[in-house]
Amino acid sequence: MSYFDYRWAMAQIGGWRSDDLDDAIARQTKGDPPFYGVIMLAMQRADTFNLEHLRRAWPEVWGELHARYNAPAALLDSDPPHLRERVLAS
Repeated sequence: MSYFDYRWAMAQIGGWRSDDLDDAIARQTKGDPPFYGVIMLAMQRADTFNLEHLRRAWPEVWGELHARYNAPAALLDSDPPHLRERVLAS
């Protein structure tokens, strides 16, 4: 799981941003969405009953989704410094 997966999932809900990073993610995933991104998207769209099933099946994905949703610019301390610089610059 990564920022990449999270951005893909968020773009499916709110659309792609106009920056180089989102353009690159959109190109790389065209026709082949990232697995964990699809799980994150399903978690965001699930009703309470189904969300509980998804959370039990993929607790690590839920943890990252929750952490990124609440983090500034969706960045975690574990993200590489060059990613932080690139995201914050856009």
